[in-house]
Amino acid sequence: MIDGLRRLVARLENRPLLERAALACAWAALIWFLSSRPSMGLPAGPLVVFVFNGGHFVLFGVLAALAALALSARSRARRLTAIGLAVAWGVLDELHQRSVPGRDCSVFDIATDACGAWFAVAALSLLRGASGGARRAMFAAAALGLGAIVAGTFL
Repeated sequence: MIDGLRRLVARLENRPLLERAALACAWAALIWFLSSRPSMGLPAGPLVVFVFNGGHFVLFGVLAALAALALSARSRARRLTAIGLAVAWGVLDELHQRSVPGRDCSVFDIATDACGAWFAVAALSLLRGASGGARRAMFAAAALGLGAIVAGTFL
């Protein structure tokens, strides 16, 4: 599975810059579309809320990874830029959700978005052959992300 992910990353890195940027923008548009939909009317039990909150980790992690690929983010500054772009999109998304019926703006969602972005960019660094620092960053992001998801579920 790891080798398959490495091959996928290598294939994406070899695509033209415009294609990589378009892929990141398309993912951002998907997130906006999903957050524009009113509440689905599902029962708001803890399990449903936990799953939806966890979705932020995945959605914004993918966005950050795609942004990192678009930026050819091998330097620390570019990796931080990719994370920053994903977090900025998360903040805009949360502000946008305030106007969507049945949705709200949550600082826990933004924290989960940030942790997902951090995790994904660290994972991408590992796939590219980075050292153990990326592995530690992944574990820290996962732990903090889980904390944000749990806090968003129960607070």
